[in-house]
Amino acid sequence: MIKAIILNDTRTEQHYGCDLVMKNLILALKQRGVDLLYLSPVGNDWRKDEVLLKLCPQADFAIINGEGTIHHDQPSAIRLLEFATFFKSKYKKKVFLINALYQEMSKQHEIHLSSFDKIWCRDNSSKDSVIRSGYKAEMVPDLTLARQWEPPNKHPRRNGIGVSDSVFMKLSEKLFLYSKKFHYDFLPILRHFKILNFNVTRSYLSLIKSRLILALTYFLIGKNVGYVRKRRLSYKRTLESLFNSIQSKELVVCARFHTLCLCLLTETPFLAITSNSHKMEAIISDIGLSQDLILTEEVLLKQPITPPLFNDQHIELIRCYKQSAQAKAHKMFDEIVENVRLT
Repeated sequence: MIKAIILNDTRTEQHYGCDLVMKNLILALKQRGVDLLYLSPVGNDWRKDEVLLKLCPQADFAIINGEGTIHHDQPSAIRLLEFATFFKSKYKKKVFLINALYQEMSKQHEIHLSSFDKIWCRDNSSKDSVIRSGYKAEMVPDLTLARQWEPPNKHPRRNGIGVSDSVFMKLSEKLFLYSKKFHYDFLPILRHFKILNFNVTRSYLSLIKSRLILALTYFLIGKNVGYVRKRRLSYKRTLESLFNSIQSKELVVCARFHTLCLCLLTETPFLAITSNSHKMEAIISDIGLSQDLILTEEVLLKQPITPPLFNDQHIELIRCYKQSAQAKAHKMFDEIVENVRLT
């Protein structure tokens, strides 16, 4: 059995979209006989993670789950790219970048792309950014779409409008108030906190500690505390419950990339709000839908929504995109495992 380590396990984000990404990633590797030695959480500084560094020599390969991390020279993005160079140069073993958004990284950090044995980006804009930097890349859509979702009700009766939260706290609060003003359902993709039952290292505990301190600071200074308390009342208990809520809507306003992905899985009409990278514009372009589905918050928050009608052509484009995502993900994981076994 071949052994692997994964960097950027995003389940610690308390986010159903990230949970689904990691579920599909872990399942795909285990189905192909891969033993996962270690999953390093998002935000973890690998240079200070003694357990990870100790296990690196035992691993046959490493996977970096890029997700929405690698853009605009974020410190966490730089650390992930630097790990690839460290792992490749020190152990001479395979390292792969998958499921990656890639945007506007400085040339001094782009050089680390040369350390990857192969790169798969989750959208064509990211793939093109890597290619412009002088490296090869392929596109496989986000791993939330890697497996087919079977709805409990294949012909749902849709009613009402849903509004997601955002990666930005201030925008999330505005969207929450907007949903209440027009009697829409607030559908945050976040979930209640739970401790993962593995990789409880000092580095992981330090990460949890920093987030608890941040939450306590918000409470003491009263920053967004009213919204944060109320938001929790809208959390769904399970991913399936969130799926069902989204599928029941005639439209969902998506300020989260993965809320949009759940809309694709449930074939729910949506509008998107621009975010902290090109991710919304890129996925809508890749599907073949109109950029008119993307709004700025200033335009959205001025008035109630008139739901767009997704016709048969919209649904067909979405279904083709989902089918392609599943096929491409299957091929990607097969290629990774075959590549490692041949070495």
